[in-house]
Amino acid sequence: MLKKNAMLKERSTLSEEVLSLGEFSVVVYQVEDFIYRVKQAAKSQSLACWNGSIKYYDPDTFHGSFKELEAVFRKRNIYAHQNEYRFVFGSHEPDGVKTIRVGSLDGIAFKVPTKEINDRVHIKLVE
Repeated sequence: MLKKNAMLKERSTLSEEVLSLGEFSVVVYQVEDFIYRVKQAAKSQSLACWNGSIKYYDPDTFHGSFKELEAVFRKRNIYAHQNEYRFVFGSHEPDGVKTIRVGSLDGIAFKVPTKEINDRVHIKLVE
């Protein structure tokens, strides 16, 4: 169990490059609930919503194109360290800023200063 927990700690430790992306982080620990809330909020505002993990590609070996919506879920492999999950919204309204209110994140997420995340967030297997 100790070896598995050590491996989890190593895999869940964020790199300096990731830590430099912003002053604060939001750790979502009830992921399915968060995804549901975002999709429901989009639906209530008559917005189409697609979501999923980003797939990374090597531009030196990939020669082709991505079809339609597929393109917004692809990034060059130099960004693979971000391990990004993305929401994409569609609207029949003119372009411009849209705000999607998902409500309080109490009970599904918490905010932490990014520089403290590796010390404050621990993933462990328990017997």
